Amino acid sequence: MMLPSIFSRRPPPAVEPVPPGTCIVTRNLCAGYGDLEVLRDITLHVDRGEMVALLGPNGAGKTTLLNTVAGYLRPAAGEVHLFGRPAAAQPHVRARQGLGFIADDRNLLPSLTTRENLRMIRRPPGDLLAVFAELGEKLNTRGELLSGGQQQMVALGRALISQPKALVIDELSLGLAPVVRDRLLARLRVEADNGTAVLVVEQSVRSALSFADRAYVLSHGQIVAERPAKQWIDSLDELSELFVS
Repeated sequence: MMLPSIFSRRPPPAVEPVPPGTCIVTRNLCAGYGDLEVLRDITLHVDRGEMVALLGPNGAGKTTLLNTVAGYLRPAAGEVHLFGRPAAAQPHVRARQGLGFIADDRNLLPSLTTRENLRMIRRPPGDLLAVFAELGEKLNTRGELLSGGQQQMVALGRALISQPKALVIDELSLGLAPVVRDRLLARLRVEADNGTAVLVVEQSVRSALSFADRAYVLSHGQIVAERPAKQWIDSLDELSELFVS
């Protein structure tokens, strides 16, 4: 029996290094649910100190992409890198490495009070109450009795208390009044300016572009465009066409 020649063995493909300062990277990422492919060849990046909006119509795959970045879905192909290294398999490990994630259900335990939801982070909530002062009156209120805006404040504040290096947020303003939406987006802008990498899915396109540095457009599971936010603001009609294409 002939043994395979060592010369016939191909080395693994070279892995392109992640540029310094890049916190979130996906390369040729494919993902879905069972046999259903939702994402195809997604390549994007979010740098330190940058706020990036992920835009697209319902069903485009935005939530699937964020869940894959956060570790709740395993890629079918491609790569996810966090902070210059291949991402760990488990979501809690990614969180320990510095990834904050807020799902579209806001990650709150409805039967617990605001104080108890915040206590899960095991850090003092003082900074949060300085930013969202109205929550000081709701510390003993159960999560299910908070308004949508207050719930999102708790979710965002809880993520910020942990001082993440990168923050991924799905449907930031779902069901919120415009004034609350813009207040939360402004807070994310502050966090980005302080060095956090922010990737956010937001329904209000104009508001998202007003605060973001760049925006990707996702349609039918693929990224179809990427530009600086200021350029998108000047071409909203073109952006609208991408939503229906």
